[in-house]
Amino acid sequence: MFENIEKPKDLTKVMFMGVPLERWRVVKAIEGHAIEYFKSHPYRNEYEYRGITFRRDEFDLNESVSDLDPYGEENWNETPEPNYYFLGRYRPRSECKKIIASRAREFFKKYPRRDSYYIEDVMFTREEFDLNESVDVDPYGEENWDNDGVHIQIITPKIAENKQNSFWYYNETIAAITKGDQAVNVMASGDIRVYFDEEDVKNHYYFEGSDAVEEAYRRSLTDADIDKLMEQDRFLNNNWFDVNDYGNYDVAVDAAWDDTYDEAIALGVQYVNELYDDKEV
Repeated sequence: MFENIEKPKDLTKVMFMGVPLERWRVVKAIEGHAIEYFKSHPYRNEYEYRGITFRRDEFDLNESVSDLDPYGEENWNETPEPNYYFLGRYRPRSECKKIIASRAREFFKKYPRRDSYYIEDVMFTREEFDLNESVDVDPYGEENWDNDGVHIQIITPKIAENKQNSFWYYNETIAAITKGDQAVNVMASGDIRVYFDEEDVKNHYYFEGSDAVEEAYRRSLTDADIDKLMEQDRFLNNNWFDVNDYGNYDVAVDAAWDDTYDEAIALGVQYVNELYDDKEV
């Protein structure tokens, strides 16, 4: 008698496309993408989209993707605020505006005949700002920016907070970082060969490259497990993050094998700043 009762919807709100939405609406919105992802990655139980992690069991993988609106926009209760890749990550337009408020006011005061202001390919108009407001009250001014002038293009998104070891990003470029005309790539380099358990060691059978990564997903491992395998000398080889000169792939900086995804990108930012500063001298 209870088989037709609908499962309660997740009313937890999350920020999605710049709008706070109930989580069940977000699941609906990315349904098509997630189903395709889980079908093409059978050993992966999580899918991260725009900073929100979704689980395999949240989706009906038998549903036809072709019959779905992959964005589910008809289910949104508000018009999404435009998002821009701004200062190293996706941000709602209102947040971008707050960040550049001080600089924009000064620009429009200095150039009274100009009605628009561009920064990082985002256009702001004169009418968006109160030119009589003191720039000193803006807490998002330029002095608080991270990596001023640096643009970070994420190519391979972070899988999860507990999957930041270079192991998970085998043979992938994770980011392209630029400042002015200086540019570098951050990528995972090197081979992987690993024994996952005593049986593997006994049989002299190791997993290699992408097969090792898929096996780790199948076993539901995390960075902590990778660290334990390293401590147990189960790795014959593990990869690492490189920061390379964009275009010619000459190695500029080697990151240690235990540097995380976030640390590797930070190293890339540091190096592109050094390249830019050296050129300016």
